Amino acid sequence: MKKQISVAFITKKLKSNFELLKEGKFEDKQLYQLINKSIDNLKKIQPAE
Repeated sequence: MKKQISVAFITKKLKSNFELLKEGKFEDKQLYQLINKSIDNLKKIQPAE
């Protein structure tokens, strides 16, 4: 059976601040993309059974 990995923000404020990076300066947008890619990579990991 394949297990699903969940990634979530611990608070609404943290999630909101993360989303604000999308609209920020060039460096902020790069940070947003890097974090987003890292989250996607975490979701792709096959958990040990």
